[in-house]
Amino acid sequence: MADAKENARGSLIMMGSMAAFTFNDAVLKTLSGEVPLFQAIFVRGCFVTSALFVFLLWTGQLNLRQSKRDWGLLSLRTLGEIGATMTFLSALYNAPIGALTAVLQSTPLVLTLAGAVILGETVGWRRYSAILIGLAGVLLIVKPGANTFNPYVLLAVGTLGFIVLRDLPTRKLSSAVPSVFVAFVASVAITTMGGLASLGGEWVPLTQGSLITLFGAASFL
Repeated sequence: MADAKENARGSLIMMGSMAAFTFNDAVLKTLSGEVPLFQAIFVRGCFVTSALFVFLLWTGQLNLRQSKRDWGLLSLRTLGEIGATMTFLSALYNAPIGALTAVLQSTPLVLTLAGAVILGETVGWRRYSAILIGLAGVLLIVKPGANTFNPYVLLAVGTLGFIVLRDLPTRKLSSAVPSVFVAFVASVAITTMGGLASLGGEWVPLTQGSLITLFGAASFL
């Protein structure tokens, strides 16, 4: 019974996070013709990192003295986070959000398959069948041979691989590492990446509306 309750709780949290990420994507999509991608990543990241830093200080969870094993897993997770952010937001700025969101809805299926193959978790034939049907649905969405094919959608498919690289190490982190600290490390890395990548590109003055939009995207994250 306890396992069933925890599974249900985890599923609800996953659904909530997927909804929040989708709202963040939709809000950020509105800036695709107004604010350069890396500038948007950097400014949004400043909002997110600042909020997480204040929360960590307030709750006393800002502890850099994690074990070498956990820091190794955090580093691997961060690489996946950066890759997922780069590929998906590049796709988001250049492809229909509906197709991209539909592709990312297969994330739980891909993670289930990766968990079975890499972590040895038990997956029955019903789940394997659901995974195959779901991945076939992704192919129908991408439509690689159609005249309307958008190559940027393939970046979203690549995002799934980076999500696996991000989430499987997260699964192995010790319970001593607060989840908010994990989010903070990822936010610092992505914000730094966005700032460095934006140095070689164009920066535009941010209007009050675009700042409010970026703050809204950050709030969902």
